[in-house]
Amino acid sequence: MATHAPSSPVSPDCLVANLAALWAVDPALAAAVESLEAARPYPVERARSGDATLAMNTTDGRRVQLHSRYQPAEEARRLVDAASPDGKAVVCVHGMGLGYHLREAAGRVSREAIMIVFEPDLLMLRTAFEQSDFSDLLLGGRVIFFWRAEKGTLFNRLMPHCALFSVGLAVVRHSPSIELHPDFHREAQALLRDFIEFARTSLNTLVINGRKTAENVARNLGWYVSNPGIGRLEGVWRGRPAVIVSAGPSLRKNAHLLRGMEDRVGIIAVQTTLKPLLDMGIEPHFVTSLDFH
Repeated sequence: MATHAPSSPVSPDCLVANLAALWAVDPALAAAVESLEAARPYPVERARSGDATLAMNTTDGRRVQLHSRYQPAEEARRLVDAASPDGKAVVCVHGMGLGYHLREAAGRVSREAIMIVFEPDLLMLRTAFEQSDFSDLLLGGRVIFFWRAEKGTLFNRLMPHCALFSVGLAVVRHSPSIELHPDFHREAQALLRDFIEFARTSLNTLVINGRKTAENVARNLGWYVSNPGIGRLEGVWRGRPAVIVSAGPSLRKNAHLLRGMEDRVGIIAVQTTLKPLLDMGIEPHFVTSLDFH
């Protein structure tokens, strides 16, 4: 690391507030960042505006200025302007830096929007947390950090927000951060692309199945109205054995064992097994149904 001008002072209050918030929403990351307590944060300098700025060396020895030496906040505003996050429900941020563009983007979207931050350098996160208080964003659950490019982790954490991706996605690419860790950000971009395709397919399937379900309900409406409710079945099979027939490769192999037992056991079939059972001459007493079949 090259020599820097004197570092700006670290703010213990900011770090404590950020870590406390992070422990509440992402304990694994909080523990990882906290474990760097003995490591010195990256030395920051003061820009002409008085805000913190930072320069780093790439692996091939090039010097990269992460934020403007003059107006870091204004630079962040222009970066976020180019990404057009207004009205989007998801903002993906490649590279944390000292967080100016994260804070700027968060102020441009609704409180329901989520912020996905890809940053592999935990010491960079700690340095940012020492410079500015992001606890309000963290506690709101709006910011999701990924510091490893792992598909399973990404899918599991983004799955609850799957529908938001249909509302709109903005991508903020912090070029200096990407220069420092190009391989990581390339992998992260590919994983996010995979998830977006998954989310789009899932939503399309849900819409199609939802329409089919509504059509089937409408076609069966007369049958629903003319038949009594499920309440009349209460206690009918009390004290008698029952067999639950579920789908699987062993169904056809074992289903014949049910023939002739209809008067002795209650047969409960899941919806996907109804037609195969009827084809084999077995009529179940109960059929469970949840979706559009």
